[in-house]
Amino acid sequence: PYPKPNSFTWNEKARGEEIDHSSKFAARYLHRCTAVGDGNKILLFGGQGSGADFFNDLHLLDLSKTPLALEQLHAAGDPPFPRCSGTLTTVSVAGLPGMEVVALFG
Repeated sequence: PYPKPNSFTWNEKARGEEIDHSSKFAARYLHRCTAVGDGNKILLFGGQGSGADFFNDLHLLDLSKTPLALEQLHAAGDPPFPRCSGTLTTVSVAGLPGMEVVALFG
């Protein structure tokens, strides 16, 4: 059972009881996130670790799966330079139902 939109209610999964910690994900801040698809998936990009460590990796968090786990994605083409801050934005493509583009700014 997920909370209703705009209800500002915590979901049980947010407490961490069902999170899979078997795959290590480097601690970071200033990363970018955006909801994709049906709204139950979150795409995470880059960020800054400790010191001068910057990332350009791409991960997907599927909120409909149990346990919750980050899945590293490998996109085609040359990845952007490692970076932090900025925005990651999902945009629907006009005239193509269900088609989205994810834009990276900054």
